[in-house]
Amino acid sequence: MKSLQEMDNPTKAVINLREGVIELQGSEAFVTKYLDEFKAKIIKEENHTLISRHNQDASSKQPVHKKTIQKKQTRAQIKAKTKNIQPEDFDIDASSDKKIPSLKAFIDEKKPDEAAASRIATIGFYITKLKKLQNFSEGNIEFAYLTLDWKRPLHIRQSCIDAKNKKRFLEEDNDDPGKWKLSRLGEIFVNEKLPQQG
Repeated sequence: MKSLQEMDNPTKAVINLREGVIELQGSEAFVTKYLDEFKAKIIKEENHTLISRHNQDASSKQPVHKKTIQKKQTRAQIKAKTKNIQPEDFDIDASSDKKIPSLKAFIDEKKPDEAAASRIATIGFYITKLKKLQNFSEGNIEFAYLTLDWKRPLHIRQSCIDAKNKKRFLEEDNDDPGKWKLSRLGEIFVNEKLPQQG
């Protein structure tokens, strides 16, 4: 039979296994019994985790296969190619009837911010909507950056991919691999949202 003191002050234990929280409350015998069980399970789990980590470390030190090395070389070659994009020129001058501004005048009018996605979308709009070319290349973007004396992104290809995936301003031209087109969202951004107010 429980004493009056045990009923008024039951024994309590709180275990926080990284917010898994197990709370025990009851007589001292009850709490001690389950606390001992949980301690045993925790120790067993920690030992299992240590063994798993040791096995992972050991497997990561195994010799590298030739196929892995070939893949790494291929990635390095791709990086080298994308880093050295050659400028491809396009018509940046105003039309003779002045209906189409020069690239510089168009950029001055639209005032894209310094984000690569905004600048690339604006250049793409100029090339495809004003100059009526079907698509544009990373080399065209490189040429525009040089012409406008802008600090170019470190990786123009990655900037185009980000403009496609994160902002959805660009689309890859399926008919002409390696070339880009402006998405409908990109057209709206340049045509209606630029220059940005505020």
